[in-house]
Amino acid sequence: LLTVQTASATGYTSRYANIGKTSNKGVELSIESRNIVRPKFSWTTNLTIAHNKQNVDDIGSEDFVTALSSPGNNPYMMYGYVKGYPLNSLWGFKYGGTWKNAEERAENKITKTYVSPSNSDGGPRYYDINHDGVMSKEDLIYQGNADPYLYGGLQNTFYIHGLKVGVYFAYSLGGKIYNYSEIYMAGSQFSNQYRYMLDAWHPVRNPDSNIPRAGAKSDAALPSDFMIHDASYLRLKNITLSYTFDLRKKTRLLRDITLAVTGENLWLWTNYNGFDPDVSSEGTSSTLRRVDMGAYPRSRMFVFSIQLRY
Repeated sequence: LLTVQTASATGYTSRYANIGKTSNKGVELSIESRNIVRPKFSWTTNLTIAHNKQNVDDIGSEDFVTALSSPGNNPYMMYGYVKGYPLNSLWGFKYGGTWKNAEERAENKITKTYVSPSNSDGGPRYYDINHDGVMSKEDLIYQGNADPYLYGGLQNTFYIHGLKVGVYFAYSLGGKIYNYSEIYMAGSQFSNQYRYMLDAWHPVRNPDSNIPRAGAKSDAALPSDFMIHDASYLRLKNITLSYTFDLRKKTRLLRDITLAVTGENLWLWTNYNGFDPDVSSEGTSSTLRRVDMGAYPRSRMFVFSIQLRY
C-alpha cells in the first residue's frame, strides 16, 4: 500500500493504493544425521540452512519510499524502498572522516569531494556523490541489505541412559544493521558513549582522528556508514538437560519422574558494538528489519521443571 496523490477537489490530497510489488525467493535445507545409535547411547544432529532474497519490483511513480528517516529538522532516508533494490535496504551518506584544517576546506571548494553541515576542524564530512557542493538526498547511497545471506541453526541431542542433553546454536551470516543510538552519541558531550569515542578528534591530543570531536553532535547526527555494522552472529540459544527416573519396578503409582533444566540465550558471539544485532525496535512497519534504537538486550533465562507420569 503506497500513497498516491489525488485531485484536491475530491476533498483529499492523497489516498492509499495497492501499487507496490515485491518478490520473495529463497531456499531452505534441513539435514538430519543419526551419528550414533546404541541401546544406551545415541547422538543425533540437525542442521538447517536458509537463504532468502526480497526485492522491490515496483513502487509506482515514486522514485523512493521512505520506511525510516533520521532524526532532526532535516531528516534523511535510512531505510527505504527503491525499485530494483532489496526490500530491507539501508541508505545513508558515505562517511569521509573529519576536517583537519582550513587548507583542506579551501581545497574542497575546488574539488567538491566532500560536503558537511558546517565546516570546522574536527567536524564530520561526507562524500559529495554528485559533486555539486550541496548536501542533499542525492548524496545518499545504497549501504547494504539488512537481511542475512545465510541463517539457520544447529541442534545436537544426546541420550545417555535416562539422561537427555540438547544443545542448540542459532546463526546468521551477513546483513547490515543501523545502530541508531550512535546518531545521538556521535559528537555529543551530554550522553553516554562507546569506548571508541574516547579517540575523537582533538586539536592537541588527537588532531588526526576521523571520529568527530565532542560537541559536533548537530553535524554528526546524520545517517552514514559510520553507524552501519555487520549483523552476523552465533548464539548459544538453548541447552536442555533432563533425567528420567524409571519407577515402574518400585511403585505402582508412578511410571517415571523427569527432572529438567533449560537455559535460554546463554551466549552471543558477534562483532556488533550494540547489545544484540538480532533486534528490531521499530514496530511501525511489518517489513522493516534490524533497526536498533537501543533495544534492551534479550534476557538470559533458566527454567526448572518436574514431570510426573502415572
